[in-house]
This record gives sequence, C-alpha cells and structure tokens, in this order.
Amino acid sequence: MVVGSLILVLLWTLIWEHYLRMLYTRWKDRRQRTKRGWNPKPRTPDDCPTCRLEKWLVVLDNKRTARAWSEVKSRRGRPKTHDTDGQACTEPSCEYYKDTDGTHHALRWDGTRNQGEATPSLECGACGRKHTMRLGTPMYRLKTASERVALATHLAMKG
Repeated sequence: MVVGSLILVLLWTLIWEHYLRMLYTRWKDRRQRTKRGWNPKPRTPDDCPTCRLEKWLVVLDNKRTARAWSEVKSRRGRPKTHDTDGQACTEPSCEYYKDTDGTHHALRWDGTRNQGEATPSLECGACGRKHTMRLGTPMYRLKTASERVALATHLAMKG
C-alpha cells in the first residue's frame, strides 16, 4: 500500500514538472515574440498604425463632392463677418456634412443664445440646420457658467 502511494506521488511529481517546463517555455517564447514585434516609440507617423489609419480617414473625409458655398449662394447680401473655420454642419443628409473649411462650407453666424451667458450659434445655409458652437464639446447643454466649469475642472486636476 505504501509502495503504491509512493509510486503515485512520484508519478504525480514527474507530470507536474513536465507541465511546469511546458508552461515556462511557452511563456518565454511569448515574451520574446512581443519584444520583437512591438515598437513603443514610433519614429514617424508612418510607424504608428493609429496615425496611419487617421491619415487615411482624413483623406477619405476630405473628398469633396459639393461646390464651394460661395459659388452656390447669391452674391447679394451681407458678407461673412464671423470666422466659422473648424465648425461643420451636423446634418448627415447635407452635402456640406463634416466640412470644416470656412471658405468652403455653408455655415453662417446666427447670433447668440441663452440668458446667462451668450452662446454663439451657427446655421447651415444649405440645409437650414442650426446648432451652437459648443456642439461636440464638454460645454454643450450646460447651464452653468463656463468660468465656473473651468474653475471646477482646474480644482479637480489639482486635487
């Protein structure tokens, strides 16, 4: 009985050592593989796969099918006085959707809104869609004054 249990313990120890060796070699191989294939600091934007993807997405977004709004609209009327560069129409069916070039898109100044703090508003001349310049920012639809929000975020960062 004792000899049988000793044989079982010995057999179990041999199997366990074999299993641990197998795990160690797999871990060692995986560790070496990740070191070879990963570059933590890309030297150029072409080395970084995320930067390459963003570059192609920008190229795809910049393909314009619409003519410049200055060619489409009437020459009569008041000229643009406010800079709308960096803003874009938010209506997906509009031909100037996501066009952020101020000399090309159809956005125009639409005054200010809100009682407490004046929020600049824009209107698309092509589709008529209106939105504030805060759209897509953390300040969108906030009722609190922007100075107070800036102070709160500053204090939160300081701890």
